[in-house]
Amino acid sequence: MRRLVVVLLPVVLVLGACGGGSKKASGDCFEVWNASSNHSRQAAVAGRFRIASVSPWQAQASGMLSLAGQASHGCGYLFHNAKRYLSISAERRDHLIRWDAPPTIHGPWSAQQQAAVRDNAAVDARGRLSRR
Repeated sequence: MRRLVVVLLPVVLVLGACGGGSKKASGDCFEVWNASSNHSRQAAVAGRFRIASVSPWQAQASGMLSLAGQASHGCGYLFHNAKRYLSISAERRDHLIRWDAPPTIHGPWSAQQQAAVRDNAAVDARGRLSRR
């Protein structure tokens, strides 16, 4: 039996089915999000959210590397306002980005969630991120 160990800081995400398209990867998680090829996701958060928590993540099967022979890694984006959140993730493989891996999730935002999150990004009117 194989177990999956997930190491994510500071955003906790659940690994599951993968989806989305592949894009060229660039430097850090802010550069990945702000890339011109990510316009549709930027538009989805523009005007809805003003702050976010951006963090890299890494996951691998317990006691062994992933089926591809490498740990999986990527970027997590947790957007929120006083009432709602939207979590979008991107898996980085070589020079490609696979969006919605793990899948996008959303729901109501709580005071407990706010206490556990370190907001390190501001969202501008176009949905692009800058460091806070």
